[in-house]
Amino acid sequence: MKHTTLRIIDWTLAVVLLLGLWHYNHSVVITVIAAVVFMIAMSNHKKNLRMNGNYLYNLFALKENNNRIYAFDYLRVLAVVFVILTHAIKLDLADGLIVDANRAQIFSCFQVFFLSCNLIYVMLSGALLMPYREESLGHFFKRRFVRVLIPMIIYYAFYMWITREIVEFSWGALWTVCVNFLIGNIPKLPHFGMIYIIVCTYLMIPFLRYMVKDMPYKTLTGLVLMIVVFSGLELILPAFTGVSLMFTFELASWAGVTLIGYWLTRPETKKYYRNLIVLGLAAVAVMVWMVYNRDDYITLTTNISPIMECISMGIFALFMMGRNLLNHAGWLVRIISKYSYSMILVHWWALLWITRGILGIQVDSYYGVGVVFSLIVTIAVSLVVAFVVDHMVVDAFTQSK
Repeated sequence: MKHTTLRIIDWTLAVVLLLGLWHYNHSVVITVIAAVVFMIAMSNHKKNLRMNGNYLYNLFALKENNNRIYAFDYLRVLAVVFVILTHAIKLDLADGLIVDANRAQIFSCFQVFFLSCNLIYVMLSGALLMPYREESLGHFFKRRFVRVLIPMIIYYAFYMWITREIVEFSWGALWTVCVNFLIGNIPKLPHFGMIYIIVCTYLMIPFLRYMVKDMPYKTLTGLVLMIVVFSGLELILPAFTGVSLMFTFELASWAGVTLIGYWLTRPETKKYYRNLIVLGLAAVAVMVWMVYNRDDYITLTTNISPIMECISMGIFALFMMGRNLLNHAGWLVRIISKYSYSMILVHWWALLWITRGILGIQVDSYYGVGVVFSLIVTIAVSLVVAFVVDHMVVDAFTQSK
């Protein structure tokens, strides 16, 4: 029964996708390449089902895992929600679609707040990957390559095809898109900037593991404090005083954010959760003040700004403090968490081409309620596309889930 169900799913998706590819660009080469990829994926699915009888249940995230920390799943879902909302608002603000000045400033505050998605995702990487375990560098990088870099490359190819950067296969076109990918020359895909950062943090994590392996908790706490303080000295101080210090702290960077994520999940940090939540609320207040009073508020409040670090730590601490209440997750949370990375990769297309393009949904529609419709549609489309692409393309380059 399971084998029959899997065959029906695979063949249905393969036929529909091949017909869609042919209808879109009538390229024999691309269609043949896609057919080969689909067949490899389908072969891998059969192997996966033979090795794991729960493969179909895992594919659709149908079963809960009692040993899982579901607070992390909720944080992943939150990151997906925030990244969609911040980009939806940013696009409408940039296009001048939010004409009321007061409403535009309110949306600007929300856009900045939702940008905490970047730090939350990097903090999750630190929380999950920084705890020491016996693992060779080769094994670590191989797993990360399969789970992170391969999907990134595949979705990059998807965007190149859907935007007609590649209409017909040629070695010259392939060389151009590969070079642009390596140097980050992809202005049509601004959300990939964060993916490059995530990949770079993965390059550092196995080495940072050894650095913190035997580090006393008080020393680690001091390190986190240094990261936040120097983030402020390097960013906020010059903006308000015009003075830039020559003394810098190299870990006041995305690598530092990874370390913060690890620190937040240490058992000893529980005693600071309430304080971190209060600090996060205070940082939100400062962020709102800057949106209303500073033209350079984006620079001062986003990415590795201490303001955004405090906001993100407060959010993370809130979920960790409530992890006992979040000891299970509904199916929707589980499946969005499972495909969250691919959803982040594909949401830009869903938002631009479907939500805003075909359906014409704007965040300021219906007295601002349009932002809810934009979120729901983009999440639904992103989840479906993420499932299909992961199942029929990404799985061709992986042996098991």
